[in-house]
Amino acid sequence: FGDNNAAADINPLHTYSASGVYQVSLTVMDDQGATDVTSQSVSVTEPAPSAVPVAPSDLQKNVQQSGKGKNRTVTGVSLRWSDNSDNEAEFVIESCLESTSGKGKNRTVSCDWSVHDSVAADQVSTDVPVSEGYRYRVKARNSAGTSGYSNEVTI
Repeated sequence: FGDNNAAADINPLHTYSASGVYQVSLTVMDDQGATDVTSQSVSVTEPAPSAVPVAPSDLQKNVQQSGKGKNRTVTGVSLRWSDNSDNEAEFVIESCLESTSGKGKNRTVSCDWSVHDSVAADQVSTDVPVSEGYRYRVKARNSAGTSGYSNEVTI
């Protein structure tokens, strides 16, 4: 099978333990003991995930600031979340600028979400712009689909 495994079965089945290209050989022998060998390369890939990843949770903001009172200045903002899945390919961070219209009972708050960034599956934090009024949420994605969203935070 090209991975230091072999079988003498008429119809062998084999599962590879890792992705890669393997040189597979078939040897046949007739009743008189004559043999012939043929070989072919086989490319093995990881199977696609069969399940959509679980949504991340516990999204938190960390606001870095300097100064006090009227002299307080926000110098940076980062987001961090909990990874609740083991099969995501990436995390997608979405943002929106909250807008309010009307007053009193007629007051409405809206938010048009868009993709802000995406990060690798092993990354559970990212920096975001220092801009007030933005809301953020995170979802996980793989080839099987997209998770639900984390909780939202507002900067």
